[in-house]
Amino acid sequence: MVQGMKKPGQSQTMATIFSNGNSLKLAFNKLVYKFVQIIFRLMAKKKSKKKSSTRANPSSAQESPLSTAQREPHTGVSEACAKPVALQANPRPSSAQTAATPKERTWASLLKPEQQGPLYTAQREPHTGVSEACAKPVALQANPRPLSPQQGSSPSPQTAAAYVPSPSVANTTAAPAPAPQFYAEPPRSLKKFLENHYKWDEEQFKRGCQNMLRSLIRKIVQLEELKGITRGPLNGENILVIGNNAENLKVEILNTPSENNPDMRQQFLALASEVVLPWKATHPLAWKHFLDMIEKRIDPFYFKQLEWHPLLLSTKEQAMLITRAYRHLEIECKGWKKDYRTVTKPRDVDIGKTVGTAFGFYDVYTSRDKFGVIYEPNPLGALVFYRHAHKHVNDYIYENQKNNGAKPELIKDALLTTEQKGNKLAHFFPEVALELFNYMLIKGIDIEKAI
Repeated sequence: MVQGMKKPGQSQTMATIFSNGNSLKLAFNKLVYKFVQIIFRLMAKKKSKKKSSTRANPSSAQESPLSTAQREPHTGVSEACAKPVALQANPRPSSAQTAATPKERTWASLLKPEQQGPLYTAQREPHTGVSEACAKPVALQANPRPLSPQQGSSPSPQTAAAYVPSPSVANTTAAPAPAPQFYAEPPRSLKKFLENHYKWDEEQFKRGCQNMLRSLIRKIVQLEELKGITRGPLNGENILVIGNNAENLKVEILNTPSENNPDMRQQFLALASEVVLPWKATHPLAWKHFLDMIEKRIDPFYFKQLEWHPLLLSTKEQAMLITRAYRHLEIECKGWKKDYRTVTKPRDVDIGKTVGTAFGFYDVYTSRDKFGVIYEPNPLGALVFYRHAHKHVNDYIYENQKNNGAKPELIKDALLTTEQKGNKLAHFFPEVALELFNYMLIKGIDIEKAI
């Protein structure tokens, strides 16, 4: 047999081996293909389950604007409510709203509060720029989407015109504009305000009238200084009182003044005389001084000072006027004490007898020699004692309590607040504020700038 030739048995064995290898490879490929098919089927089933759950619960797939997924962590407040109102999208846009002018929107919001939408500016917390709805946790907020035809989301033209947009705060790097003051109480005319105390007690109503008159004086001064207007209607019907408590009352004059109307200061005299009449019995000197200033038709500078007349100030504000005006005189007016004795009407003041044994104030008076302070028995002495006692009475109370071994918490309770000091000193020396006010007028000092 020739060398190199294969035997018949050997060739059959090699063919068998090759055929077995191909079959194994084919079987392995089939196994891999089936495995991949199984994986794709499982993924398809998982997707179909997600789709079915979404159809069953659509709210989970598309969260509302107040979705819990958008809430700030740990606060329970929605992401939309975390922004100022000016940055929130308007939930109720309309063409009527954009068509109204700023002036129309302002007056509509002022005179028709009952027609406002959910983001009416009177419902915002003052000074925050955040709507009242956003001040509550999301769970407590009303559903912004209407539930019935009566609560349709399309606003009426009146409501759209009444909406007052908040000041723009888009530029967060710039200094924020001063927040406008908004009040929960609906505006009412001065006539209705004087006829109805709105469940205020006598002292609260008096305080409200004081702030109302001060605001009205500012409005008249602004018309005179900025627009040169001195005549115009000024009565109980066209003066609007705005505010919900005695401390934040403001006024607006509704009609545009004109030269065909009477003098506004003369009309102010008639209004103010009616308002301050009940105070005549308790503050006769200040009451007479206040009306005399108006009746004499003083020039604009002195009329402007009426805002700081003691008749229109609380005892706390009187104390601020006295202490700050005293400081101004000490710094800016050398030799003013000698002049004060001459200008102020003389009267005898027994400071020791007036103060008596009043806790703290007695120590201020008896320690005068120790600190070289002289309290003359006249209006100047009363003014000096007023200022010194207001500044140092708590020092004497603290020292007295500490020497007696009082506990720190009891010492703290014994100290007087600013209002308590003002009340006590106004009781001792009711004439001091008026005498100092009159002196500032005579010297032509602008009180607002001085204090």
